[in-house]
Amino acid sequence: LGDYRGDIKPWEVMFFDEKLKNAYKKWVEYLITETNTYTGIPLKDDSAVGLIMIKNEDGVFFWTIQDVKPSLMAMMEQQYYNWLIQKYTTIADAYTAWENMTMPADNPAGGRMGLYIIWEATQPQTGGKDSRLTDQIQFYTETQRNFYQEIYDHYKALGCKQLINSNNWRTASPTRLFDAERVTNDACDVIATNRYYDPGHIGENSGWRIEPGHKYIGNSVLKFPDQLPTNVKQVVGKPFIISESAWNLPHKYQAEGPFLIASYMSLTGFDGYYWFSPSSWTYDALPYWDFANVNGQMPMFRWTVSTPGQIGMFPANALMFRLGMISQGEPVVHEERTLQSIFEREIPVISEENSFDPNRDDYKQQPGSEDTEVAPIAHLAGRVEVVYDGDPAKTVIAPELENLLDFTNKKITANNGELVWEYKNGRCLLDAQMAKGFCGFPGSVSTYNLTDVTIKTTNEYVVVNVVAMDNKPISQSEKILIQVGTEYRPTNWSEVPEKVDLGGTQVDGFEIKNVGIMPWQAKNSKLSVVINNPNIQSARILNMNGYEGREILVNIDGTKKEIMVPANGMYIIADTRPAKVLGLMDEIDEILIYPNPSEGRINITSHGKASFNSYEVLGVNGKLVYQSKIGNEEIELNLKPGAYVVKLYSDGDMVKVEKVIMN
Repeated sequence: LGDYRGDIKPWEVMFFDEKLKNAYKKWVEYLITETNTYTGIPLKDDSAVGLIMIKNEDGVFFWTIQDVKPSLMAMMEQQYYNWLIQKYTTIADAYTAWENMTMPADNPAGGRMGLYIIWEATQPQTGGKDSRLTDQIQFYTETQRNFYQEIYDHYKALGCKQLINSNNWRTASPTRLFDAERVTNDACDVIATNRYYDPGHIGENSGWRIEPGHKYIGNSVLKFPDQLPTNVKQVVGKPFIISESAWNLPHKYQAEGPFLIASYMSLTGFDGYYWFSPSSWTYDALPYWDFANVNGQMPMFRWTVSTPGQIGMFPANALMFRLGMISQGEPVVHEERTLQSIFEREIPVISEENSFDPNRDDYKQQPGSEDTEVAPIAHLAGRVEVVYDGDPAKTVIAPELENLLDFTNKKITANNGELVWEYKNGRCLLDAQMAKGFCGFPGSVSTYNLTDVTIKTTNEYVVVNVVAMDNKPISQSEKILIQVGTEYRPTNWSEVPEKVDLGGTQVDGFEIKNVGIMPWQAKNSKLSVVINNPNIQSARILNMNGYEGREILVNIDGTKKEIMVPANGMYIIADTRPAKVLGLMDEIDEILIYPNPSEGRINITSHGKASFNSYEVLGVNGKLVYQSKIGNEEIELNLKPGAYVVKLYSDGDMVKVEKVIMN
C-alpha cells in the first residue's frame, strides 16, 4: 500500500485507499458468511455476536493524521482537490472563498490541494485560514462518514443481523472536533468511545505492564469529577456505549469504579460499559508476566479487571444498574448543532473534556476564554444530549443546573435527587429507594445518614452498597445485600512518595519499589450499617462466590438493625431469618462468643472499646486445647463436638470466660 508495509501502522489509510477498503470488504464477507464448523451457522446469524465494530481506535481527527506517509498524503490531496471542484466548480472560486489563502503544497494543475496539520484545527483561527480549515474539516467529516456508511451497507447486504458501531476513538481536540467525529459515527447503529480512568502511570513498558521503578499518580476520580469515563454527550436517538474502560492498575482506589459507573450510567440513561479486560473468571491468580524478570520481580499486568476492586465490586452494582434501582434524570443540557457550526469548529455548549479545573471556585467564562458555556461536570447532574444537523434555537440548558452545580462548596447534586458528589472531600452518596451507598473518603465525618440507612465507618477510604434483592424499598425489603470495598494491593507491594512528571509539570505521586505477589491484600472493613427495617432479623457473611458463612452480630433497637460488618466483610446478606446472635444498641462495648451452642464452629468478636490480645480454649477437664497470643477483632475456631471453656485476655488480665457447647 504505497509507503505502508512491514511494521508501519496504517493509520487513516482505509478511509482514503480504495484498495485497502475493498480488501477489508472481502475479508468481512469471508468472516461473517462462512459457516462455522462448530456451530453450523455463519457469524452473521450467530446471536452470540451482538455488536460489530468496523474500526478500532482510528480516525481522521486524531494526531496520527499528522504523520501520514507521502503516498497517502498524495491520495488525500487528490481527493481533496476533487471534493473542492465538486463544491466550488473551480479552484479559483475556492481561493476566493478563502480570501486567497494558499498553501505551499497546493498544486491545482496536478490535481492536488494542500491540507493543514490537525493541530491548526484545534486552535482559534480567523479570516481566510479559518474558512479554508472549515472546508478541510467538512471534507474529512464527509469522507469518514461515507466510509462508515459504505461498510455498514456492506455488512447489511451480506445479511448481517448484528448492531454495528463505526469506531470508538477520540480526537485531537474534544472541544472543537469531537462533534465532527460523532457525526461520522452516527452513520451506524451504536455510538461508542474508549475511555479509561488512567492512573498516570509512566515508565518503560508502562503501556502493558508495571515494573519496579515505575512511577504513577493514582488519584481517586472522586476529586476529579470531570474525568469520570461516562461523562459523554449522547447523540439523541442512538445507543451509546463505552467499549473499553477500567480503573487501570496500579490504582488502589479501584472499588469506586463499579459504584460510580453503575450510578451515573443509571442517572444519564447510558447504555453499556465494557470493562477491559477480565483476564480470569475470578480474581486472576497470577496477574504477572511470568516470563520476565525485573530486579528479581515479575512485572505486573496492568490491564486486568479481575481484581477484588473491580470484578469484586460487580454484584451489588450490576444488580442496581440492571434492575433500574437508580432513576434516570431529565436532560440538563439538550444541544442542537448545525453541521456548519461543527465544520467551523465552534465551541459547543458543553464538552466532554476541556479546561475545567476541579480546584477552581467557580466556572465563569473570561474574555478570550475557550471554556464552554456549561461546565463539563454538568454530566454528573443529569443527561447531556446533542442533535446533529439540528436547530440551535432548540438548545435548552435546564434552569435548575445553576443550583445543581455548587462551585463554592464543590458539590454536584443529580437532578434525580438520588446522588450527591462532593468533589472537595472526595465522596459520593447514593440515596435511592432500593439502593443506598457511600463511596470515597469519610474524613473526620464517620456517620452518614441516608433515608432508612446509616453508615458508620472509620475507614480512610471505603465503598459501601446497600441493595434490596427483592425489588422492595430498603425499609421494606426482606433480603438485603451489603457490599464493602476498600483498598487492595498485592502481598509485599511497596511504594514511596515521589514527584511524577505530568506533561512538564511535577505532581505528587509514587515510585513503585515492589510489585508484590499474590494473593491480594485488602484494608480491613471498619464499619457498621444501620437499616431501619422491621423485617430484617439476622445477617450472614458471604464468601467471594456468594456462599453463606457464619452469622454476624445484628444489634436491634426497635425497627433499627445495626449490622456489625466484620473486618473481612465484603458481602453480607441481611434477611428475615431469626437471629442466633443478638445484641442491643447500648451493649456494643463487649466481646461476643457465638453461636453457643454451635454446630462445630464458634466466632469471637470484639466491639467498641472491648478488646483482647490473647486467648485459650480448654476442655472441661482443664486440658489446654488451643492457645494464641495474637488477638483480633474477628476470630473463627473450628472445634470437635464437646464442651469447652474459652478464656480471653487483655495484656495478661482475663477479660472474659465462657463455656461453649459444640454439637
